[in-house]
Order: sequence, then C-alpha cells, then structure tokens
Amino acid sequence: MKIKFYFLKNNWLPSIFLLTLTACSMNIKPIDNFTLFKESKEAIRANQEKTEPINSTIDINEAIARGLKYNLEFKVKQYEEALSINQSDLSAFDMLPKIVGSTGYYKRNNDAINTSVNAQTGQASTSTFISTDRQIDTVDLGLSWNILDFGASYFNARQQGDRALIALEHRRKAMHNLVQDIRTAYLRAYAAQTLEDEVASTIEISEIALKKAKQADEEKFRNPTDILKIQKTILDNLRVLEAIRQELSTARYELASYMNITPGTKYKLAEPSSEILAPKQINLSIELMEDLAITNNADFKEQIYTARIAKDEIKKNMLKMFPNISLNAGPHYSSNSFLVNKHWNDAAIQASWNIVNVLTIPSQISAGKNADKLFDEKKSSVLMGLITQVHISRLIYDNAYQSLERNESVFQVDKRLNDISQLKVNAALESKLDNVTYRTAYILSLLRKYQALSQLYAAEGKLRSTLGQEVIAGDISKIPLNDLKGQVNMALKDWLPSEDAIIIPKEPASNTEIKVDGVSKEDESKKINFVEKLKNFFKRKE
Repeated sequence: MKIKFYFLKNNWLPSIFLLTLTACSMNIKPIDNFTLFKESKEAIRANQEKTEPINSTIDINEAIARGLKYNLEFKVKQYEEALSINQSDLSAFDMLPKIVGSTGYYKRNNDAINTSVNAQTGQASTSTFISTDRQIDTVDLGLSWNILDFGASYFNARQQGDRALIALEHRRKAMHNLVQDIRTAYLRAYAAQTLEDEVASTIEISEIALKKAKQADEEKFRNPTDILKIQKTILDNLRVLEAIRQELSTARYELASYMNITPGTKYKLAEPSSEILAPKQINLSIELMEDLAITNNADFKEQIYTARIAKDEIKKNMLKMFPNISLNAGPHYSSNSFLVNKHWNDAAIQASWNIVNVLTIPSQISAGKNADKLFDEKKSSVLMGLITQVHISRLIYDNAYQSLERNESVFQVDKRLNDISQLKVNAALESKLDNVTYRTAYILSLLRKYQALSQLYAAEGKLRSTLGQEVIAGDISKIPLNDLKGQVNMALKDWLPSEDAIIIPKEPASNTEIKVDGVSKEDESKKINFVEKLKNFFKRKE
C-alpha cells in the first residue's frame, strides 16, 4: 500500500518540528544586577515623588496622617482589600449562564468521498458520494447552563464576599497598629530631639570633670579613695547618659519609616499639646467596653467570616449528592453547500447523577452536624478570649496610667533639684560634679516620663484596637493631607464615646426588613436548615 506524506511534500512537518524545538529550548534567565539596581532606584524615586514634601515642623497629627496616607505596608493592606472586593464582584458573574461564540475555517486538499454497503446483501455500492465541501466556514453561538455549577458558583461568590470582609478587617487592624506605632515613635523621637543638646552638653561637662578627677588622682592632691569615688560617680553618670543617647538614636529613623520619609531626611517635630502630654484617664465601664468589643472587634469578626466560609464549603461539597442537569441551546451556521439548511437552532437538556455519591450521604450529614458544633465552639472560644482581652487591655492601660503619674512626680522632684543645683553652681555654692549628678537624674527622669507616656499610648492603642474603634473610615488615599490631619486630630480626641452615646444593637422589629448579605430576614427565616432538609428527604424515601 502506497502512503503519500502530504505534510512532508508541503514542508509543513519540518516547520512544526522546528517550532516545537524552539518552544522546548526556552531558558529562564535570572535578573541581572544592573536591571535589579536600575529598577530598585526607579522604585525609590517613584516612591519619593508620591510623598508630599515636608514644609514645616511635623506635629503628631501630621505624623499619623502621613503614615495613613504614605506608609507602604498599610498601602499593601489597602490594595489587598481592593483586590478582594474586585474578586468578589467577579465571582458573581460565574453564576450566569455561559454564552460562547465560536467561528471556524476548515479546508482539505481533496474531496471527502464516501461509499456505502447494502445492508441486506453486504455488497459494496459502486457509487461514491461527496457530502462535504473542501472549504467550510462555521459560526456558532452556544448558551449553556449547569445547575450544579450554578450552586457551586453561588457558594463561591458568598465565600469570596466573606474573604473581602476579612480583608477589610485586616486593613482595620493594620490601621490600629500603625497609629499605635506612630504615636509611640513620635514621643520617643520628640524626647530624643528635646534631650539631644542637653545630653550632649552634660556628657561634655562630665568628660571634663572626669579628666580633672584623673589628674587629681595622678597628682595625689586628695585622698585616693575620695578621688576614685568621684570618678565612679562620673562614670556612672556617663554610662547612663550614653545609654540614653543610644536608646534615642534610632527613634527618628523609626518614625521616618512609618511616615515613608527617606532615611536621613532632616525634619523637626512640634511639641505635643498639653492634652497629649497630660492625657485624661479613660473612665468607661468595663461592661460597655465588652459590648463595644463584641460589635466592633476586627479579630472576632474575622473568625465569624472564616466560620461562614468553612460552612459554605461543606454545603458546596454536599451539592455533589444531587443530580446534575445541563441545558444547552444556540444558533449555528455552516457554509457547506451540501446542507439544505445552512442556518439552524438547537437545544438540548441532559441529566446525570453519580449514584456512588449516595453512599456518602450519611457521612456528609454527620460532617455537617459536627461542623456546626465545631464552629459554635470556636465562636464561643474566640468570644470568651475577646472578653478576657478587654479586661487585660483595660488593666494594662490603668497600670500604664498609674506609671505615668508616678514618673511625672519623680520628674518634678528631679527638675526642682536640678534647678536648685544650677542656682547653687551659678552662685559658686556647689561643685559642677554635684550639678552633673542632678542634671543626669533630671534627664533620666524626663526620658522615663516620655517612655511612660509612650507606653500609655501603646496601651491605649491596644485597648482601642480591642474595642474596634477606627481612626479614619473610608478611602484615605482620596483625602488631602491637610484635611486628613484635621480628621486625625478629631478622631484621637473623641475616639471613645461616652456611656450615654453608646447604642447597644437590638433585635430589629418584625415589620422591618433587614438585609444581610443580600438576603432579607423574612426570607432567611423561611429557609430550612440544609442538613435537616436532607435528613427529612431521606426519611421520606425510607
């Protein structure tokens, strides 16, 4: 039998073979250092261009506003939330029927010739037939809809909506943490700015006093024990001062990173207001704090949404137990000249059922019931943990406030002692060595005061995060920096409502239709539990 290699004759097969070899020879190249360096520099420059330049001193409201507007890690959370919302919107389209349009072109080098065989005699017909053109154009438009795919898409859309809500809670938590970190870093950086000159001058005076003490020791002018005690006192003071300088040296860089300011940029911080330096203690009752946390805490809401996603996953798996029904319809066209009707419409319906899935029904029902119990226990566990967290956060805040008051008292005493010592030095009634000791104690007390203040605001931030009280709601990127500063100022002043202003959620009236996730309460009350419905169905079958 002679075989004609049509593809070889027309040089198609070698071309396909060469294209295949080309695809297999693709190499993945690592990024070179020059490209990496160039792209990184361009990213740094683009990032700097997006940040509004510093034109004056920065107060704490502007620092927080800059952090909310320009902090890169917080922007990541914002974009994650926006992407989750987009994915939630897109998942809703999966529930729609699929409408697919297609067109095609068919060509062959010879005619499709058919023969036939007589059914009674088995004799081959001497006639041949052609029923297809050598070239055919086709156009099809098909609509298809699958019931099980629709059910799975429905639960997927619900799950994606819950994931978008989880991303929202992640963004809220990131905002709470960012504001807390900025307030703490600002107070540390302002303390460094305030104490920088004072620490430097005190270290210089101490170095001079130490040098004189060593010189006196070498010249044996005084008792060696007294001289060594003096040197020990000076060295202790120097050790404390240098520790203070080292502790505060990184504060400005940390604050700059939160505000997305290039490291090394010089900026000046404004003195915090009296309301910040001497905050009032929170007096809201612990019971109302618990109520606020239950209705607003981000972690608790995230657990609720996560449980809903898991429940929908179980329901989605239970859909496999039902028969599948597919619907298909659409118009078609073919240019085949042998067809009498070149245009036609068709429709089809098909039902299928994997009977083996029936064997999984008892396990599926049991899994559904156990999952409900598991999620209820998880919810109770998280809820009780949240209540405990409210009490712990309130206790930490109260302890921090008491610590601030104590450090303020110590600071006032050391400040007065330093002022008295300075007057005595000016009147030549006291040595500079004694004055250095008092100055060191004063500087250390001032530092401890700012540290206690930053710890108080860290505790307040933790309490605020636990109660779920947002600083700014909405899209921050569209708010100008100056307007955002004002909103931050108001939010930090009145972040905790008074007891009279707190409204505890109540069950809505029966005649009021409340929609949750697009479903009204009235419709929701008419629904039968999915697991119970299956149980009743199979009981009737028995």
